[in-house]
Amino acid sequence: MRTRSVVAPVLSLALACVPLALALGEDAKEPDMDDLAGLETLAVKVEVEGVMKDELKRLREDLSLDLLKELPKPEGLVFPVKATIKSDAEFTRKYYEQYDSVFERLSRTVHQLAKENNLWKDPAPPKGKAAPPDDDLQWVKDFLKKYPAGKKAPNKKSSALEELHAILMRLPERWEKARAHAKELAAKKPDKDWNGKSLEKELDARADKAKAFMKQYDFGPQIAKQRLEGSAKLYFDLTKDAYDYVKSSLGILNAKQLMDPKGKLIRWRSKQVFGAPRSKLKALGVNKTLSDNLSEHEFFVIQYALADNSIGEEAREKALIRLTGAQLLTGLYYFIEAEDRIIVYVPDAPE
Repeated sequence: MRTRSVVAPVLSLALACVPLALALGEDAKEPDMDDLAGLETLAVKVEVEGVMKDELKRLREDLSLDLLKELPKPEGLVFPVKATIKSDAEFTRKYYEQYDSVFERLSRTVHQLAKENNLWKDPAPPKGKAAPPDDDLQWVKDFLKKYPAGKKAPNKKSSALEELHAILMRLPERWEKARAHAKELAAKKPDKDWNGKSLEKELDARADKAKAFMKQYDFGPQIAKQRLEGSAKLYFDLTKDAYDYVKSSLGILNAKQLMDPKGKLIRWRSKQVFGAPRSKLKALGVNKTLSDNLSEHEFFVIQYALADNSIGEEAREKALIRLTGAQLLTGLYYFIEAEDRIIVYVPDAPE
């Protein structure tokens, strides 16, 4: 059948990109998928508390928040609904300003917990001199150097060390990037505020790359009409046959239905939550496609809608499959939202 053979690559493209209290086992009013604080909340809940229903084990058994309790989040950081290059630039500036601060807050919290659990002792300042100002990023590196993966805690604090290590090991490379961009953008030199060039030129280049990416999957208006907003919002308006095929194929996404430790199904935005490590997307042959084309984006959206004017507007709004990629505090996450479910792809556990 021609529709199936043509839509399969479109599906592959889709699957490649994918105080806020999440009430486990209950519906809760949550911010939309453009709110990064809400995505942070969902990502942490899935990783720390999500139990795979079929296998009765946690999705990520190496992570816990017994000491930390919660992780810091950005405040009011929402990707624009109607995106333009100008609005993307404003978002990018706020993103790096906020995330440099979020990384710093997390580092200081962990630093204090490490001292309280006798895992760290700050060196005394040189005699007669004031203590040097803290470099929170350097402290993270020093802690990971002192406690490389697999090293045991010297004072029977193994669970504390494992928790703090599992969080900190995700930070250095990503924080260095965030700090460098935040510093460059704060200097307010319009022609040299992004790796020595202008941020707007960087976003124009991202938009060109997104257009070329979409062109690879342009099968004509008989399958989908495409449009790009700004540099990071890609839209595909599908015919009914194409849309139904994509929707019916959600079951092949290698994701597991999640419940909380008490056995109640996890729901978010009134939808059942599923989860899987990002590596599960490799089986579909599309993970590399995503990383090759959209990995530079701090946030991006690929949205599939039903292009059918014969049904009401409310029905069309429900007929959406939205894929969101977001660089969050602890890594890159993909979120797929359909009419009846949300799937969260989390960073893989270290080997």
